[in-house]
Amino acid sequence: MKRLVNRDLLRDDAGYSLIELMVVLLIIGALLAIAIPTFMNAKSGAEDRTIQSNIQSALTNEIIYHHNKDKFCLATSCSSSANFGISLAQASAESVPTPSDPATVYVYGLNNTPSGQSYLCLLGQSGTGKQFGIFELASTNSTATSATYYAGSSSSLSCPTFTTPAVVSSPWSSSTSSWG
Repeated sequence: MKRLVNRDLLRDDAGYSLIELMVVLLIIGALLAIAIPTFMNAKSGAEDRTIQSNIQSALTNEIIYHHNKDKFCLATSCSSSANFGISLAQASAESVPTPSDPATVYVYGLNNTPSGQSYLCLLGQSGTGKQFGIFELASTNSTATSATYYAGSSSSLSCPTFTTPAVVSSPWSSSTSSWG
């Protein structure tokens, strides 16, 4: 009799049924379907913010240099941005070359125009492929205006035209919200 009771107990303790295992897998799959896109969006947002921060840091260094020397550095050798882990590359044109490293900020500018302004354009591309930039107008005399413009674009981004006065149009805006 004791043997029959033990055999019945062992038969009831066989493990999980196939239905129970499928329900658990279905729940895990649903959780992953929600979590993976959320993490991917957070990663792409962080990559965009990284290049924006690098561009802003390079601009801060250039502004400090401009206050001391009345001109922008515009050369990678005299900027201290490398201290922040930012690579500066001299741009030979007014658009972003295809970067090999998303941490590279491209510098383009013109110092001391006849109107008393210096222009600086800093462009970079994030790991997501979006391009961001800051265009700085700095005056060296009291009659010229100073301004900062921001731009962000999923397509090719180029600097505003360096004329007197500078032609600044869409997608460039004086608001950081244009960085998206």
